[in-house]
Amino acid sequence: MATSTLTVEEPSFSVDFQEVRGQEHVKRALEVAAAGGHNVILGGTPGSGKTMMARALVSILPPVRASTKRWR
Repeated sequence: MATSTLTVEEPSFSVDFQEVRGQEHVKRALEVAAAGGHNVILGGTPGSGKTMMARALVSILPPVRASTKRWR
């Protein structure tokens, strides 16, 4: 009987949440949203860091497991 092994790679993120400097109020809001599973909408002027913060958000989210996925 053949045995199979599962290899798990460390996820790579384009922006790590730890690397974000400043924006303390936005970082706190994203931490609360991530911890509570809440939705977030980012608004502001061009160049204010909305995309960077959205990309950094995925680095603090827990990994998705097949048993926790919700399909509608």
